[in-house]
Amino acid sequence: RRYVLKPEGLETKKDDAIMHGLLFLILVTGFVIEGARMAVTELGTPVAAWSPVGLAVANAIAGVGEEGLRILHKITWWFHLVLVVGFIGLIPFTKFRHIFTTSANYLFADRGPKGKLVNLDLEDEDAEKFGATHIGDLSWKDIFDADACTLCKRCQDRCPAYNTDKPLSPMKVVNQIGEVAFDSPEDDLVETLTKDVLWACTTCRACQEICPASIEHVSKIVELRRSMVLMEGEFPGEEVMTAMEQTEVNGNPLGIGYAQRGAWAEELGVKTVAEDPDVDILYFVGCYASFDKRNIGVATSFIKLCDAAGVKVGILGKEEKCCGEPMRKMGNEYLYQTLAMENIELINSYNINKVVTSCPHCFNTLEKDYRDLGLEVEVVSYTVFLKTLLASGKLKIKSEEFSCTYHDSCYLGRHNDIYETPRSLIAAAGGRIVEMAKSRDEAFCCSAGGGRIMADEKIGERINVKRVQMAVETGAPALLSNCPFCLTMFEDGVKGADVEESLRPRDIAEVLADRL
Repeated sequence: RRYVLKPEGLETKKDDAIMHGLLFLILVTGFVIEGARMAVTELGTPVAAWSPVGLAVANAIAGVGEEGLRILHKITWWFHLVLVVGFIGLIPFTKFRHIFTTSANYLFADRGPKGKLVNLDLEDEDAEKFGATHIGDLSWKDIFDADACTLCKRCQDRCPAYNTDKPLSPMKVVNQIGEVAFDSPEDDLVETLTKDVLWACTTCRACQEICPASIEHVSKIVELRRSMVLMEGEFPGEEVMTAMEQTEVNGNPLGIGYAQRGAWAEELGVKTVAEDPDVDILYFVGCYASFDKRNIGVATSFIKLCDAAGVKVGILGKEEKCCGEPMRKMGNEYLYQTLAMENIELINSYNINKVVTSCPHCFNTLEKDYRDLGLEVEVVSYTVFLKTLLASGKLKIKSEEFSCTYHDSCYLGRHNDIYETPRSLIAAAGGRIVEMAKSRDEAFCCSAGGGRIMADEKIGERINVKRVQMAVETGAPALLSNCPFCLTMFEDGVKGADVEESLRPRDIAEVLADRL
């Protein structure tokens, strides 16, 4: 059906026609064999009714006579056998090899924390390069993924970049890697795939979440980005290079002096752990909640909620650095590890028991990636932490009815499978959620992941505007999220979609704080 009525974006080859033709002939000859047998041995018996298609064929050819039917049965049987043997013999040379390779790929799938990247040993003096440029730089699993791909295009259909007219197709990336591996292993993968394709990825994991073959798309793209950044010094734009330089100097991509990182908390009476290390939790604030005026409101709301629950909060203040996640996903592993080691040494030095973050990117990085570098303290998302406070009775809020739609951030949702906790917080506040067409594990990205928060979106339709339009279609007056990147993109998106008057982006913490 999909070969004849080809869906948009599905690519077919001559091999597909041959294999589908063989399958069709195998099916038809099988029914002819069954019909010939039944015409001789079963017509007129109760048993015949159990093979309705064979019975229909038997009735159609019954007039040939027994001798003719026996000859027809023998000839067709041998022809059927040749077709089956031919089909089996061709499997390794066509995409039908996924009959075996897809099953094997389930076995070889990464069993570690979801979305966790492999650390580069940047101190390896024998390393000639970092990242991947040629096939030999990738793992065998990266190449095997191409064999396991069924070309179903589910990843492509889910990809926010592809659906906003960017050149990226996760399906094509995987298969182009496979083609290079078999046909021209000396080719430069970056040139083959093209830089625009590689920079377009938001690392949202929509492709991997839907893939029926357990293919790992994101890690391949990050490896290729690493080679561009670490070996060639290339970035998708000057604005990204500037953000990297600002992070090196001030510890944040916004370019604001590091001494101002804790200024937002001064009027709230929140002390740094350097001033008072006796705290219940360390709030790892993140860059946007520290410096961006809109997101400072979210951090302030979180502190008010903790105060109301009797939780003593400490921050790192000017000692805190960016978690390094945007830099790492953009390919700058060196800057990421530099920032990570500074943060880890600092947190470990204060003997903190629990770290809470209001940024899913910080949470994902501290909870998974920092473990490889020595962080052992418990890390919790603020949504989970607030739910625990509500459940224990320490935090009490008023339930006031309101209507909203909710956006599942990629790094809390698909990367960490936290879907119901934010919804339970909204429900506790009296919210009635009108779900968007794409929600939970099918949620559409805001466009800021994969380091794209630092980059201008220059190709195709803007992803954040498209997501805002999905929210508008629900008719809800508010768009709630749990991520500073998402909130930033939606504040920009409502302007781009010209819906500032009808849709208000807010963070869950702000809604809860309003109901204290």
